[in-house]
Amino acid sequence: MVTTYVEPDERFEWGVPFYVLNDGLKLYSGPDESYDVIASIPADTRLIETGAMNGNSTWLFTEYNGQYGWINTLGADGIMVIYFEEAPKKPVIYLYPEEETDVHVELELTEADLSTTYPKYNNGWDATAYPDGTLVNKADGSHHKYLFWDAVNCRTRFDFSKGFCVAGSDTESFLKEKLTYMGLNEQEMNEFIVYWLPLMEHNAYNLISFQSDAYTNSAKLKIAPTPDSECRVFMAYVPLENAVAIEPQQLETFERKGFSVVEWGGAEVDSFNLK
Repeated sequence: MVTTYVEPDERFEWGVPFYVLNDGLKLYSGPDESYDVIASIPADTRLIETGAMNGNSTWLFTEYNGQYGWINTLGADGIMVIYFEEAPKKPVIYLYPEEETDVHVELELTEADLSTTYPKYNNGWDATAYPDGTLVNKADGSHHKYLFWDAVNCRTRFDFSKGFCVAGSDTESFLKEKLTYMGLNEQEMNEFIVYWLPLMEHNAYNLISFQSDAYTNSAKLKIAPTPDSECRVFMAYVPLENAVAIEPQQLETFERKGFSVVEWGGAEVDSFNLK
């Protein structure tokens, strides 16, 4: 047996929580089953991913009962033996063509599993879109303001290297300011705030970071015809008891031109912080 203790290539300050599905999941001293078994973890145990090896997405680094080690996330049958807790919440997609247009929208999730969609996602959405944002679903003729989706078992490592630490009581004014700056119109901003404000304003503080590549690379949109402009606002936040210092995030503003697509969504991230 190899006994060398293997440190991860990367430690995560903000780890992704997950649950163990199978009883007796082994914790190894390294990212391979040739390493020593440190512990046996019971089903339903909640853990935090605290590190990873570059180029190895199967094994993750975690801590169990004060011991750090590695677990294999796939069973012998290739099925995942853990379940990630974090999930994108209520991403909604608005379509604004310059004229009545038949639009096909596909969503590719690389680090999560599609859960609920409305209207029903069937190898994509097919709708007739109008300049005011009205959508008529081709499948059943129903009318919508946006396309809705959410996901489960999210494995995305959100980026909190920059962001904002905001008192819960200041959440409303903060969101109004930043969402307006990023280019959401009043209706889009109000719908964002109505959903997220009740979840955030009663926290002492929220560490907020608007995601870019971490989100768009894991939730890819393919839209035909191709939009002329696209804005995807995804907010990840961590509820906190105390304020923390963080480098302010520089946000980009969005200019609508031609066929415009706007999406917003978010996720609450566990407040685990590596010591």
